[in-house]
Amino acid sequence: MKKYLTLEELLKKIDLITKLYHVVRIVDPVHKEAFFYENRQFTQQDLPCYSFWEKNKICENCISIQALEEEEVYAKVELKKEEAYLILSVPLQLKDRKVILELMQNVTKERVLFDSIDHFKEELYLLLKNRNKNIIKNDVTKLFNKRYIYERLPFDILCSNLREESFCLIMVRIDNLKEINKNYGQSCGDKILSNLANVLVKQKLMEDQWVARYSADTFIFVLNNFTQEQSKHWMENLKKDIKKFNFQWDKNCIDMMFSMGVYSTFQVNISMEELLHRVEMSLQRIE
Repeated sequence: MKKYLTLEELLKKIDLITKLYHVVRIVDPVHKEAFFYENRQFTQQDLPCYSFWEKNKICENCISIQALEEEEVYAKVELKKEEAYLILSVPLQLKDRKVILELMQNVTKERVLFDSIDHFKEELYLLLKNRNKNIIKNDVTKLFNKRYIYERLPFDILCSNLREESFCLIMVRIDNLKEINKNYGQSCGDKILSNLANVLVKQKLMEDQWVARYSADTFIFVLNNFTQEQSKHWMENLKKDIKKFNFQWDKNCIDMMFSMGVYSTFQVNISMEELLHRVEMSLQRIE
């Protein structure tokens, strides 16, 4: 059942909500806009929504994106320096778009959560950090997973348009992974994925560029602010490294088959789904 709250319903309950939560705000998690409720009205802040956490980067485990996509209420505990916040992300239906109502409660001093285990507080903070990080990482490859792709990629596409920058998506696929799993077992396939991930993560990436596991046999690179010429040169270096990739299992030398595709855009309004489809259609076997 869809759990969208309307603005009218929100305003009827706003007095009660503000008594229960320290921070109440409306967030557009795709455009990274935030409207804080203060003095009985919602006011847009000049900074992006993630600036609240004072980490100078977008949230890697954004439950508001999840809540928006799944049309469900999501919750998590997030850290702001030495403070812990319980966050509820509630889908909110406005007249012209769907956004998220974020309700935050500072639970740092909650006896049930922290004071009774005060000597374990540092370990608990570390546990929360690792948990939020693990949610967006693939267990086998330790790269970002599909959840992270669906959280981050729409934002990168939007930024490339707003900043009038070029944008490049590169896809790498292991063409015979299913056959390898069938002949040698899942453990062999997982080891190949892990070894290949080590090769991919060593590629020269700038701060706002990243690599992730997109599906069982497929990886993607997102290269923000990369021209077509830069992408071409970067791909050639990647292709050389992939050609060198070899793998042995139980003294058997396994033949590997790879495909690679690329799609570049500049000031093109394109959805994430269409972008992924186009780069997949561009895949060609690496000879």
